[in-house]
Amino acid sequence: MDYKDKLYQLIKMLSERHLDFFYDKSKEEIDLLIENSLQKFKLENDYDFLYISNYLIKHIIGDIDDHTKVTNPDETLFYPLKLKFINNELFIIDCPDNMQEHKYKKIEKINGIDINQIINEISESTCYLTDNWLYSMIEYKLSNNVDIKSLPSVNPNDDIVFNVEGCDVNISKICEPKKEKNEYDSPISYNVDADIMKIDYRICKENYEGQISDIIKEIENTTKELNISKFIIDLRENTGGVSWLINPLIDVLKDKDIITLCDRGTFSGGFFACETMRKLGSKFVGETPGGTYNFFADCPPFKLDKFNVYCSTKYFYYHPFDDRIVSANNTEELDEIKDNPEFFKRKNFDIDVYVEQTIEDYINQADRILETSKDILRGSNKKI
Repeated sequence: MDYKDKLYQLIKMLSERHLDFFYDKSKEEIDLLIENSLQKFKLENDYDFLYISNYLIKHIIGDIDDHTKVTNPDETLFYPLKLKFINNELFIIDCPDNMQEHKYKKIEKINGIDINQIINEISESTCYLTDNWLYSMIEYKLSNNVDIKSLPSVNPNDDIVFNVEGCDVNISKICEPKKEKNEYDSPISYNVDADIMKIDYRICKENYEGQISDIIKEIENTTKELNISKFIIDLRENTGGVSWLINPLIDVLKDKDIITLCDRGTFSGGFFACETMRKLGSKFVGETPGGTYNFFADCPPFKLDKFNVYCSTKYFYYHPFDDRIVSANNTEELDEIKDNPEFFKRKNFDIDVYVEQTIEDYINQADRILETSKDILRGSNKKI
């Protein structure tokens, strides 16, 4: 099968599996979009296929679905870099020892291409409902070798070279990539600082069944032993997984003073965890989450040759009458709400105290989001 046939097969499979892949577009609009895309981009290899597939998904459903996508897991490697998009500039905030001279500096080009063009190509092939999720995906994709090589302006046969404030750094040669990003021995950890317990909820996944429940039992016992009533729940960079895994924590936190930390990387199941904390009366400090209300999601992957295709099978929307997120699980349930535009409008999550880390914070190793939350819980900050 050639790549063009594979592309049409992908669109057909998505239209059959997605809850409403074409949503507000006609078949004629879809056909024209595909035709124009094939004229705009070359389609000669796996990298081209990956980019144009995600470009089409973004332009078909990406205004209301930030979950559906295509990946190439067999080829993907992550460079040991942590990037941060701050005030429309991309910085390296962590890197291997042999790159320390470039830490906290700006990336200006990749393979000779201006970083603004690179970012535009990413935004054109990334589904996002909030700007903060786009920023998070820029940071993620530019530490991912396949996503970089898939960009139309990058030759996939070349080494990946970052120009860092005028200095060329051959990432392909000096960074040892690894297969997975954000691997955790434990999805939840906790520590106690005087009268405050901080719970880090990194990802809504378990390494084995019952792992999170076991940790929460430890948290509950420690809470009772030390008479803890103030909690910080850190959901920063929690990109999701199984949303209900946080439920056992609810009883532990009832009637407690809670502040939840979130940022652009708080998404999907991490966003649902925010909603759970909101129902418990938590206040929120940090950035607006990357996730938002009213979106297609729940994406069991399927295979198309070597590619993984994640396809949304449900629609989640905020219902003000019930003050909760409700899911439409089939086309009949979706049709029941389609005439109400309120259920399809973007609705961002409200932050009580907005704090965004600056590059100076990273240089000084200061966590202003965390320190602000501690000040509030201890009464020295009266913003809430």
